[in-house]
Amino acid sequence: MNKERLFVAIDLPAETKRSLCKYKGLFPEIPAKWVPQSNIHITLLFLGLVDRQKKNLVIESMKKVSLEESSFDLKIDRVAYDTLNKESPRMIWAFLNESENLLRLKKSLDMAIKNQKIKDFIPHITLARIKEWQFKRVDLFERPEIDQEEDLSFNVSSIDLMQSKIKKEGPQYCLLEKFYLNKKR
Repeated sequence: MNKERLFVAIDLPAETKRSLCKYKGLFPEIPAKWVPQSNIHITLLFLGLVDRQKKNLVIESMKKVSLEESSFDLKIDRVAYDTLNKESPRMIWAFLNESENLLRLKKSLDMAIKNQKIKDFIPHITLARIKEWQFKRVDLFERPEIDQEEDLSFNVSSIDLMQSKIKKEGPQYCLLEKFYLNKKR
């Protein structure tokens, strides 16, 4: 059976993506693979390999959620190493300010899609993946400290069903379907 690697995401406005790309130039000494501007997004759900039947259920669930949820604003308030492992960070993230609207949207999607991979949700945008073995070779005291305040706001008016194809040069993302959040508060 033919399966696709899928995830549910929020796309960011082009100007927000451009603003986030400046960090690559601010920290050139960090051994990292920076996310291309076109791939910058917020992952709400990673679904993994999905067959056609499950994909159709996901689409129907996303339609339903989009009709029940309203658009809202999000704010990026800082850029720092990920919070997963303080000793040896694996990524550089843009952290999102706490948003009840975002958490409600995430919960609605989890429940509608019956996502079996529900984990603690840390609202963030991955900007770079650190090359661990090279990063560990950098003396602890020479590692740049990354904890930059940021003030970027944008409106979330849709959710996207995305396909991820793994290529030698990195993941390639393809928009399969966009669902606009219809309800206004």
